[in-house]
Amino acid sequence: MVHAQSQLFISINSQKDKEAIEYADILVSVDKSFHGESVVGYAVASELGRAKLEVPNGNYFVKVSAIGHLDYISPIQVNQHKTLNITLQPSDEMLGQAVVTIQPKPQSSTKSVEKVLVLTKKELDNRSVFNLRDALAQQMNVQISNDNSTGSSVSLMGVSGQNVKILIDGVPVIGRLDGNIDLSQINLNDIERIEIVEGPVSTAYGSNALAGVINIITKKKTSTAGEINVDGYHETNGQDNVSVTAGRQIKKYNIRAGVSRNFFAGWNPEDQGRFDLWKPKEQYNGRFQISRSGERTEVLIKTEVFSELLLNKGKPLPSYYETAFDEEFRTRRFDQKIQVNKQLDTNKRFSGYLAYNVYTRLRNKFFKDLVTLNTRKVVNDGGNDTTGFNAAMARGTYSAFSLKRPISYQIGYDLLHQTGNGARIEGGDKAITDLAIFATSEIKIREKLSIKPGLRVAYNSSYDAPLAPTLSTRYKHKDYVYRLSYGRGFRAPDIKELYLYFVDVNHNVVGNQDLRAERSHNFQFSATGFHKLKTTFVRPSVSVFYNDISDKITLAGITATEYTYVNLDRFKSAGGNVKLGIASPKTRLNLGWSFTRVESVSNAGEGSKAQFSYNELLTNLSRKFGKTTLNVYVKYNGPKSVFNLSSETDEIQESRIDGYTLMDVQLARHFFEKRFQLNIGSKNVLGVENVANRVQSSGGVHTSAPANLAIGTGRSYFIKGILKLTK
Repeated sequence: MVHAQSQLFISINSQKDKEAIEYADILVSVDKSFHGESVVGYAVASELGRAKLEVPNGNYFVKVSAIGHLDYISPIQVNQHKTLNITLQPSDEMLGQAVVTIQPKPQSSTKSVEKVLVLTKKELDNRSVFNLRDALAQQMNVQISNDNSTGSSVSLMGVSGQNVKILIDGVPVIGRLDGNIDLSQINLNDIERIEIVEGPVSTAYGSNALAGVINIITKKKTSTAGEINVDGYHETNGQDNVSVTAGRQIKKYNIRAGVSRNFFAGWNPEDQGRFDLWKPKEQYNGRFQISRSGERTEVLIKTEVFSELLLNKGKPLPSYYETAFDEEFRTRRFDQKIQVNKQLDTNKRFSGYLAYNVYTRLRNKFFKDLVTLNTRKVVNDGGNDTTGFNAAMARGTYSAFSLKRPISYQIGYDLLHQTGNGARIEGGDKAITDLAIFATSEIKIREKLSIKPGLRVAYNSSYDAPLAPTLSTRYKHKDYVYRLSYGRGFRAPDIKELYLYFVDVNHNVVGNQDLRAERSHNFQFSATGFHKLKTTFVRPSVSVFYNDISDKITLAGITATEYTYVNLDRFKSAGGNVKLGIASPKTRLNLGWSFTRVESVSNAGEGSKAQFSYNELLTNLSRKFGKTTLNVYVKYNGPKSVFNLSSETDEIQESRIDGYTLMDVQLARHFFEKRFQLNIGSKNVLGVENVANRVQSSGGVHTSAPANLAIGTGRSYFIKGILKLTK
């Protein structure tokens, strides 16, 4: 007997903010077990919180599950086309948040086989951060380095930034200087969250992902009523920011747009006239996106532009101190993306994008008369140049998953064609192409054990790319989740490491076309507990890791004045951390300690070895007093070392950096039914500015003239306002 079918339309939103809930699981069952043959319908909601099912006429139960919300269960009667509007109650965030990075379908961070750290927009607003550098500064196993010209960079688990892949909505960010993406150029004014995966994810994301992936998820959802958000920020160190974002859903179309300006006047610990240790800069960022959501297909088009002007004002020249050399660094980014998500069946999905990114950096040098204020462009000493990178990218994944079957899988392809051009690129123009296919599968055994193998097969136009396998497991026993993983990483040298030609009166740095690709092995283990004591959640965790990288690429001196890129024989990092999170209705406390040990071995001559270890301590406290919230963030970064190859001895030279503590304190209060949030506080409360950077030698530490490493701009005070306008 064939039963008549009816269409069931479901729209899901959150009681907390009235916004649509994306990727909720929807089950229709003949009874409340929601298992096996009792399930007659299953679907996953779209990014706009909508779903469509076809089920036989009859009486059923519907269950809606969404990350960060309590399950919704209700009886329903289906005998004709029907629409359900369902509102879900929020639950505690410590029980998990949505993650999409390297997942076959969005799921809770607590249920993910991989260990994923999530930084929510709410947390970032409470810390009054506006770029990726500040967002990562208070995280465990994350080290931030600052350079006055090339910006800030990041390392994960002791592995430096050129092995950390930074994504925006899954698209790699291009434009590395000295192997690093400048984190201060990544604006966070209209995002939903940041997902951090530690360890090699080369199976899913290829080269530059030996140490991990940082994926920034921008905001896409907007209510039919529309919204306008205005943020203003002022800090006494010379920082002034303003941003405006707006969105509106019109029938099947979702439109979002935003602009921002970040201005920094420059800062110096002592008055040195026109010279600033922290360079003045001005940034503009704009984003526009439009998406259309049908019954089974979503199409999104996004355009993002970025512009930065950084000024390096030189010290007055002797003997009359009436002239100086100034430099301007202009950085521009243009990113275009088209994304298609297609629900092929209730448990099959295709997601793919085409992207084209452009990055240019222009450097101009000027001779300035400080009396007449006239300037003249310097053209004869290599002080002017333009470096550009273009990247055409395509990625697609086919995912199959089902609640009735223990196996889900994902297969996909990756294509990246990157070109570099400019006076500093030997020959003017160079290109590298990467093409890969990859597959992962998640096998669940009795809901307690999940095994996730993966494999990537790649082609690189310059190197023979090895197979990149991974094997991850997740086991849940009572109130604890255990994860164990192994991953093989690969990183091919980039265009600058191969073809850089930077030779002028002050520089002699060239690329090395004989470089070997980096290869790595990584092991990780973690255990996380989830305990509830009345109204208090307690979340202890412990994790350990081990990285072994062969042929790690570094810049080394071949003479006293000439430098090139070389392969180290071996680079290893190992360590672990212990964390404790406690959350009650009014108080949240996070404590952490981490230990990292790094070892570097040179293949020059008979070889030399250098090794060191460092610690981190972290304390975050949030306490509510009525409508006011106090937030305190403290992170101690222990003494550490930086390795370079000596131009005189071909041995590894170690620079020892002193430890320091960063502390931020903030008060936040909501007004007008949470339409306006006011933050006031102090950053870098302990006033850290510079720390000593001492060169180690066999005779001890050179302390006669230590170099200073810039850490912060001293103690500062800030005020931030967040205005949310909706109809």
